[in-house]
Amino acid sequence: MRILIVMPRYTNNILNSYEMPLGILYISSALKKADKDVHTLNLNYLEGTVEEEMAKAIKEIDPDVCACGGLSDDFHIVQAVFLNARKYKPDIINIAGGGIVGSDPEMAAKLCEFDIGVIGEGEVTIVEIIDALSNNTPLHEVEGLVLKQPGKPSLLTPTRKVNFDISSLPWPDYEGFNINRLLEVQVPQNMYLFNPYDDPRSIPMITSRSCPLQCTFCYHPTGQVYRERDFDDFFAELDHLIATYKINLISISDDLLSIKKRRLLEFCERIKPYNLKWDCQIHEKSVDQETLNTLKEAGCFAISIGIESMSEPILKSMKKRTSPEKLAQALDLIYNSDLLIQGNFLLGDPADTVETTAESFDYWAQHPEYGINFFRLKVLPGSEIYKNAEKKGLFGDKGIVFANPGIMVNLTQMPNEVFNSLCDRFEFYTKTLIHQGQVVSMGADKDPHPIYGHGRTCQWRCPKCDKINEYGSIFIEADNVRISCRHCWARAFLYIWNFQPPTNNPEADTQLINAERQEELNLLHHSAQAKHNAAVEYHKLLKDHCAPLEDSNKPWACIRAALKLGIYKLDNNELNEAMILLKYALERNVWNPDSHAAFARALTMEGSLGAALLYYKKAIELSRDPALSWIKSSEELERIIDEKKLRQNKAALYFNSLR
Repeated sequence: MRILIVMPRYTNNILNSYEMPLGILYISSALKKADKDVHTLNLNYLEGTVEEEMAKAIKEIDPDVCACGGLSDDFHIVQAVFLNARKYKPDIINIAGGGIVGSDPEMAAKLCEFDIGVIGEGEVTIVEIIDALSNNTPLHEVEGLVLKQPGKPSLLTPTRKVNFDISSLPWPDYEGFNINRLLEVQVPQNMYLFNPYDDPRSIPMITSRSCPLQCTFCYHPTGQVYRERDFDDFFAELDHLIATYKINLISISDDLLSIKKRRLLEFCERIKPYNLKWDCQIHEKSVDQETLNTLKEAGCFAISIGIESMSEPILKSMKKRTSPEKLAQALDLIYNSDLLIQGNFLLGDPADTVETTAESFDYWAQHPEYGINFFRLKVLPGSEIYKNAEKKGLFGDKGIVFANPGIMVNLTQMPNEVFNSLCDRFEFYTKTLIHQGQVVSMGADKDPHPIYGHGRTCQWRCPKCDKINEYGSIFIEADNVRISCRHCWARAFLYIWNFQPPTNNPEADTQLINAERQEELNLLHHSAQAKHNAAVEYHKLLKDHCAPLEDSNKPWACIRAALKLGIYKLDNNELNEAMILLKYALERNVWNPDSHAAFARALTMEGSLGAALLYYKKAIELSRDPALSWIKSSEELERIIDEKKLRQNKAALYFNSLR
């Protein structure tokens, strides 16, 4: 029986990196160890469409079985594999696995084009399935399956027992899915995990499975029982990976590297001689100075920690088993130990309010250097919040939510308009109040990259330790780059428009010049008509070259025109229109101090004085010669906030219009 195992297409750009999922690699190894006729196909980095590559593989291999899987977020790319497998061989048997199936087996069977679904870990199950198909024995005797039945509800077979001996599993089949191609496209700016080297070669590995915690927003595809892998097996695999693929980075993909300090320290002792850089995720309870020192000495450069919120009620609602004080203490220790912090704020827990969100943002505003990210909470199938929302009838069409976990579902008691605006504003703040480094020089790489071609070198000064970093293999595709200091691992944004200017448009540039001449006339003669004429020209420019406003890659003149017209709207007390224009201008050029100051004016008019103060301070920080009015406005806001004791009302400070 010929088996085709397909890795779905995670990127449509043959130059982009992606995180290779381990689950499908373990499945391939398990089948190969059982001497099955296995063929593998990695759809990433192939030039044809998914349909073209699947059609080609089906024709060449003529498989009896097509196996694929992934997490809930991967529904559509996994579905594309099965639909094309069925299209080009109607009698093929499609087998699905991963979180897509285990999170909600009946819904998965209803929506996904598979015949057999594997619930939970699949290394043993997949071999038993192939044996049953080969020997024509009943599939319902195989544990841990969801089976489609024509004209009937899907059938769940008995639950499979937990596999506690994960050390006995064969190592992931990296070779079968062309790991070398993935290693070739890794460059420092792809993601923070590649920052340590100009020529990163990073591979994910695990030392355990699942997680002992029960956070309400999580779903664990490998089950609810935490199990540890024997270190002898881990390091034997590591030896193999270094010898075979010349790796210099490891991403420890455990949900938690260890819940026992003794085991964590043992891991550090054993990995230290390898002189590799690596990252991991730990719980705040594991964070103390001794442990951090040991981690760093052993090569760890980045620590992921579950933050999610800085509001006590939200942490309790999420069942996080921690507190804002403990999280803050852990984050301080990690940062001051010169380790990179990876953490997120999640907005959208059922208990979230404007007030609880403001607590999290207030912490972010005090510590932008920590680089904490913001995301809307995803309603992941299989999670506690997913099940509770289903019971309350919050989904409408459950199938839409199942197939699109990223779809916005408001689980809070806030009106949709308030919730959406709150998410948008929090995201905007964290994207534009950048923590910047200073570019010292840019040059060209001596040798071309084998995949990307000629890149840039960059020398930049770290805002934390003040040391100079030298990066190579910088391939600029955006107006700024976020990378890490290789001395203290603080993250910073770098301004690069000096080296890759934004899009120009001669016609738009001419219109901008005409509008700015009208502004000059207004300044010279205090002419209200000239000021109005300039606003008309700015509006026409935006209408001609920047409609709709939300589109990206617009000419530089549009950014400038949006700022100028936004200021005009402020002068005429048209706050809502001004906000739209100023947000557009600032989001597309976060390095312009004038944009920060203008947005601060708008926030002041709105009454969000704490946020306004942040933007005035950022304008002053970014400017070589800050306007006296910005300094005075900043000082006046400080005085008002202190006199009226507004710091106690964080919602009013940052989100006054949404209260």
